[in-house]
Amino acid sequence: MMSDMPVTEKMKERLSREFQEVLVLGRLIGFGNLMSLASRAWQAELEENGSVMADAAFVVGPCKASVVPCGCEKSKGCDWCCGTGWLTKKVKEVKKILSHRYAR
Repeated sequence: MMSDMPVTEKMKERLSREFQEVLVLGRLIGFGNLMSLASRAWQAELEENGSVMADAAFVVGPCKASVVPCGCEKSKGCDWCCGTGWLTKKVKEVKKILSHRYAR
């Protein structure tokens, strides 16, 4: 929702109801599982409908407990973390090895 767009009471009620539904489902099946399944379902829906946006679906990454800071300057854009600031531990190891190997 755009920040300058007026939010009606009806919209607030709908968002509140949807939030509660997501909360219940997340508690039931796990929030990570919910996000992963939603991502997969969205991608499948876009592909099934032949959408030109098929590659635009949100992709859920690993949980924060399994990642480490990238160490990049986010403002410059980073090919390793795509601007998230986080890498898996293995990717961080590869980044370090390649950074030393190809340092100029």
